[in-house]
Amino acid sequence: MAEPSVSHAHEAHEHGNDDNLWDGGQPPMKASYGKLMMWYFLVSDAFTFAGF
Repeated sequence: MAEPSVSHAHEAHEHGNDDNLWDGGQPPMKASYGKLMMWYFLVSDAFTFAGF
């Protein structure tokens, strides 16, 4: 059984200011979303057609 002194993980971890919790942060290597999706498409397309 759980002891009454055990707290929940959310209560033990404080975020401070939750306003920017879902902002996302910095993009990797300063690449835009469109450029990342372009590379995702090119790589997935290459893997798709390499199988034929």
